[in-house]
Amino acid sequence: MTRTVQFIFACFLFSALLSSCGSKDKSDNGNSLLQVARGDAAEIILVMDSAQWNGPLGTEMRRTFELVIPGLNREEPLFDLKQVAPKSLNGVLKSAKNMIFVTTLNNNTRAGKIMKGYYTAESLSKINEDPNLFYFTRKDNYARGQEILYLFGKDDESLIRKLRENGDILRQYFEDVENKRLQADLFKIQEKDLADVLYDRHNFKLKIPYGYELAQDKGNFVWLRALDLEVDKTIFVYYEPYTNQDVFKDITALRSRITEKYLRDIEKDNIYITYQDVLPFITKNINFKGSYAVETRGLWKTSDSTNGGPFISYTFVDEVLNRLYYIEGYVYAPSKDRKRDYINEFQAILQSFQPAQSAAPAAGR
Repeated sequence: MTRTVQFIFACFLFSALLSSCGSKDKSDNGNSLLQVARGDAAEIILVMDSAQWNGPLGTEMRRTFELVIPGLNREEPLFDLKQVAPKSLNGVLKSAKNMIFVTTLNNNTRAGKIMKGYYTAESLSKINEDPNLFYFTRKDNYARGQEILYLFGKDDESLIRKLRENGDILRQYFEDVENKRLQADLFKIQEKDLADVLYDRHNFKLKIPYGYELAQDKGNFVWLRALDLEVDKTIFVYYEPYTNQDVFKDITALRSRITEKYLRDIEKDNIYITYQDVLPFITKNINFKGSYAVETRGLWKTSDSTNGGPFISYTFVDEVLNRLYYIEGYVYAPSKDRKRDYINEFQAILQSFQPAQSAAPAAGR
């Protein structure tokens, strides 16, 4: 078995051994009585001994979950950790959307004993016997829509090693959770008529949240915008015949070719969207709808350097129609200090894109 599969299997067996302290019956009736989980986007309530939080284990927790997001104007963490001492965990904090409980068996302080109280004697014995067992997850324990990650080990050193070896898996768990929540919120109300138009004209499907309008449609280029007094959000889709894989070697050149041609100021045609070369494009190979793709992050600006901000994009091939796609979301929000949530929003929208091989007519058509 792969390491990830082994972890999932072990955690499935272990989850039944969690102490029932504080948990509720998860029958439909019991679950419906729980309060709705609350909290800000990308916020995690971290329950652990304050002494450990201020030591090497806390440092490793911050390194794991407060990883700096690439491609933004300033440093922003992937998640906002808010540490809470076990004795301070009250009913309000227990309703958080995201929670992490950190426990080590050798911690015999008052806080350590409280943390071990969340486990049965049998589960504590298994933690001590099996070094491969160090986490499991639980849903809706104290509130509906809640996700909890339990991290545990014999001591700080062994848990730190596990965090270093498996940080990607743990981060991805909460990234997936946050992305699903965001999509559910974004797509409560959609611009379905606009989505139908794009499907009819271009043979691709995209979920478009309420508020976006069609700014431009030029054959193989579609420009969508959502404007308010403080924020200008743009999504654009470009495609062309796919000729060879060399295009993936220089996403910078591909993007420049697109934006210089199509993203020009309506009143001043000599001004167009380009990129800020102070930060090189940050690329990552990913699986996008079952196909190879390149995710790109970076900073854009207008050619006269008056406006700018971050962007995220995906480049991939639709083999059915032999199309090379470049899809992007970028934001202009000079009055907003943090841009993380906008990039996460674009990520959720762009990941709803379906090329011809999997696209189907919109609901109700």
